[in-house]
Amino acid sequence: MASVPRRALPLFLVLLCLLGGTRAQQTQERRTVANYVVRGILDPVAHLLEGSLRVAWRNVSAAPIDEVRFRVSEHIRIESVTREDGRALPCDEGSVAATVRLPATVAPGETSSLLLAFTTHFPPLKHGTGWWGKREGGRYLSGVDAFPMVAALRGEGEWRSTSDYADFQVTLRTPKGYLAAASGRRTAAPLDHGDDTLSFSWSAEAHRGFTFVVTDALRLLEFGQGSRVLYPPDHAGIAERLVEAARVLVPGETISIVDLPAGCAGLGEVTVRGLV
Repeated sequence: MASVPRRALPLFLVLLCLLGGTRAQQTQERRTVANYVVRGILDPVAHLLEGSLRVAWRNVSAAPIDEVRFRVSEHIRIESVTREDGRALPCDEGSVAATVRLPATVAPGETSSLLLAFTTHFPPLKHGTGWWGKREGGRYLSGVDAFPMVAALRGEGEWRSTSDYADFQVTLRTPKGYLAAASGRRTAAPLDHGDDTLSFSWSAEAHRGFTFVVTDALRLLEFGQGSRVLYPPDHAGIAERLVEAARVLVPGETISIVDLPAGCAGLGEVTVRGLV
């Protein structure tokens, strides 16, 4: 993580380094433990994400496993868990973790798949996740690991509070008029459903998590191979300087930069982060 001097970037900034260029080579050196396919409908007004995910995860411990632990938060609720054959599985959900009991043990090295339905209620923006803004001035909503994720598994079956590297395919459906950026490559142009909604799709390889931003308060400046800056209307000059800085700091990368409006608190220190 490289800190950016505050005098260089007067406002809060999130820079999501996406896999590309030399990052693709690093991906080969990382052990991917899970694969997520996430589909969600986002309501920025109600601060609500309703979605489903399919996760295929591998037991990388040295012991057989008869339960799976998911990382959640107090804002994430798991509505149901099923196997691919439709059989429902019991889920014991707490404030920071949820445990799903499996019908059969998964041996070391074996893979198991689960289907989850979930609901995320976003709080006011804090630590990178939540909502900010009003109808008159536009809205900003961001999610850092805003859906359940399998916890890291080590040793003789000990679960950790972090997650392992995983691959992600994420599609979010939003009302028209919103821009979106995420810690992944955009896999297609926004899909117009003909009912005043759009779908945005991304893929990410060997990431420890997934972050997205959806907003109607910012404008868009695109550059390079799929890179973009989201910025307040009165920050066009700053957006251009951010592009110049990005080309120096992460040449050849595909990135998304979010320059937040004044008064949009909740992201902590001004940093440049590679979410890889």
